Amino acid sequence: MKTLSRYFESLNFISVAQSAFIYLVLYFTFSVFAGPLSLNSLEPGRSLLLMGGSFSPPTISHMVLMAETMYEQEMPHGIFLVADPYKPGATSAEVSLKLTQISVDNFDYILRMRNIPHRDFKRVGPGKVTWISLAGRSVILEVSSFDIDNKIRNTIDSLRHFSALVGPRNLWWLSGGDSSASMPTWGSWWQEMFAHSNMIFVDREGTKGGPTIDSNIMDPLRSVYPDSFLKNYRYDKIDHMHQYSNLNPNQPSI
Repeated sequence: MKTLSRYFESLNFISVAQSAFIYLVLYFTFSVFAGPLSLNSLEPGRSLLLMGGSFSPPTISHMVLMAETMYEQEMPHGIFLVADPYKPGATSAEVSLKLTQISVDNFDYILRMRNIPHRDFKRVGPGKVTWISLAGRSVILEVSSFDIDNKIRNTIDSLRHFSALVGPRNLWWLSGGDSSASMPTWGSWWQEMFAHSNMIFVDREGTKGGPTIDSNIMDPLRSVYPDSFLKNYRYDKIDHMHQYSNLNPNQPSI
């Protein structure tokens, strides 16, 4: 944009002051409407669903899982947190980020495929879309490079950050059921995850249902309980869901 301003100035079309003004307008426009995720859109007290991973590459299953969970739980805001890949030879973080953005840009296909009622679907930036739910509520879904930009390697660091922004009761983390089995091996900080968010685990077909974490290790004030809020949930080798939450175990609410 600086080059463009100098070009106009050299042709005597505009003054230096006008050139500076145009540059600022262009910078503001691109920053607001076409820039990366702005965390200013996060509102305290508004539920936020996070799904993290390398997304190397993002799949239909990732998109459908986010769509179904946001719909059934009436989540007003969802974010795909793209991280650097751990496995050698995996798709680079930059490519995965771009592919995830493209997937979200075309998220209306997923909504239609899963027969999720919606209207006024709009693309408001790279990897950021909005729509109106059946209940007339505004819904936001976007892709974040927060983990990549801040070189975050542990989930707990992401949860600490977003929990401080929206509050632990309003933060939800969506993950595969295999994560629940391996969590005790992650180190002492895995228990802190339950203090910062509500954990949702999805078991894949063929795996044993139910929590696999020893409930005696966990804070007795928190609950571990099964939930089937995804009605007749069955697609892409995923058939049931279990939820770890610090909410009322008898009636999860958002």
